[in-house]
Amino acid sequence: MILKLSKFFTKIGNYFYSLYVNSLHQKHRKEKEMSLYRNINARKKAGTSRSKKNSTISAKAYANMKKGFPKKKKK
Repeated sequence: MILKLSKFFTKIGNYFYSLYVNSLHQKHRKEKEMSLYRNINARKKAGTSRSKKNSTISAKAYANMKKGFPKKKKK
């Protein structure tokens, strides 16, 4: 009886641990994926925007962002 309860609570513990780990992974992926947007918005919020002449974002990267980051075609 004690062994069955032990296995049951172990399964519950493993389930919640896996949920926690998955949520951490998703959060980390979200932070990593949209860094261009995040950086632009952080600079806007801080009031330290650069002029277009002094921009560190290439015209090509900015155009891709405006298009919604289209997938590259395979050769």
